[in-house]
Amino acid sequence: GLGDVYKRQSSNWVKMSKASMKSCLPLFNSQRMVVDYVKHFYAPARSHYQRLAADECAPARRLADWKKKVHVNWKGISIRRMDEILQQIHEGESLPIVIHASLNGLDAEDVIVECVVGQRDDNGKFTTKEQYRFEHTGMQGEEHVFELQLKPENPGLNHYKLRIYPWHELLGHPFEMGYMIWI
Repeated sequence: GLGDVYKRQSSNWVKMSKASMKSCLPLFNSQRMVVDYVKHFYAPARSHYQRLAADECAPARRLADWKKKVHVNWKGISIRRMDEILQQIHEGESLPIVIHASLNGLDAEDVIVECVVGQRDDNGKFTTKEQYRFEHTGMQGEEHVFELQLKPENPGLNHYKLRIYPWHELLGHPFEMGYMIWI
């Protein structure tokens, strides 16, 4: 009757579960997790430490001085877009974007101005597909000029956002400072 059918289905389910666990567990075990942590976190952290500790910690002191400079000056940073905003471009064309930045005592080498290109889903969530760095092309009065000839790689409807954030070659992560301005 029904009890026998239930026992057979239950037995099949247990067999399938065991087979699934046997095939998946080697991929999700603590040994693999430790290897991933060492490879992706501990080894890079050790390399970063060694880089900062070299030459009697001179790089660490240089980075600390730079961070102090950014902390003091970041609140006065402003950027504005100066180009004519185009609604569309065709395949093979580029979109020229010009940004003027008041860096409040920081140098052009202390920041990255970037265009983040992506797509929006039906809920408006933005997914990044590409990132492009602007080139510092000079000064106009007291403002730094950054330019980009944007030529997206992905065809179709693309959305983009513009941002500026502090950058130094000795940072452990590009967003380590926690500062960013979007326009």
